[in-house]
Amino acid sequence: MRMADALSRAGKHFELLIMPGQPHNPQSTLARYYLDDINQFFVRTLGGPR
Repeated sequence: MRMADALSRAGKHFELLIMPGQPHNPQSTLARYYLDDINQFFVRTLGGPR
């Protein structure tokens, strides 16, 4: 949250996914949601496959 605060104060745009109670790499049923979110980020940012 300190990094999000610092980025906001610096006027930098960022995306943040918060998954309460999950480790850095979720292994539960939320793993699919986590991986889909990462995939969508890369597609939005870099474009789809060529």
